[in-house]
Amino acid sequence: MKKILLFIILILPFNCFALTKYKLDNTIVFISNNYINIDNDDILIIDDRQNNNMQIVNSYRITNKKTQDKIIDIILKYNKEYPYNNWTRSKNTMELEWYIHNFLYSFNLYKNSTKSVDFHSSEEFFYKILCNYLQI
Repeated sequence: MKKILLFIILILPFNCFALTKYKLDNTIVFISNNYINIDNDDILIIDDRQNNNMQIVNSYRITNKKTQDKIIDIILKYNKEYPYNNWTRSKNTMELEWYIHNFLYSFNLYKNSTKSVDFHSSEEFFYKILCNYLQI
C-alpha cells in the first residue's frame, strides 16, 4: 500500500490538470491548462499564464460584442480567483485585440494567427497605447 501511495504522490505533479467551468447563457466556458474536447457551442480558454498568456480557442466564431464582453469578464474574474504571477490585462485592451483578430480573420488575413486570440500580458502596453490613440 505504501508503494502505491508513493507512486501516486510522485506521479500526480507531472499529470496535474486544471479545469474550471463558468456558465454563460446556454454555453459553458471552460478554462483549462490543456486542450480538451468540448461541445461545438461551448468555449475553451487555455490558461497558459505560466507563459504570460490566456488564449480563447477559435475566438473568430464569437462575433457578438456582448458575448465577447462577458467572456472577457469571465477571464478577469478567473484571474482574480486564481491569480498567477503578474498576468494582467485590462478589459478595453482585450476587447481591442479581439476585435483586431476577428477583423483580420474575416478578411482571410493571417488566419493561423488570428483564429484564436492570445491575451499576452506583455502586449498590454501596446494595446493601451493603441486604445488611447483610437480614444477607446
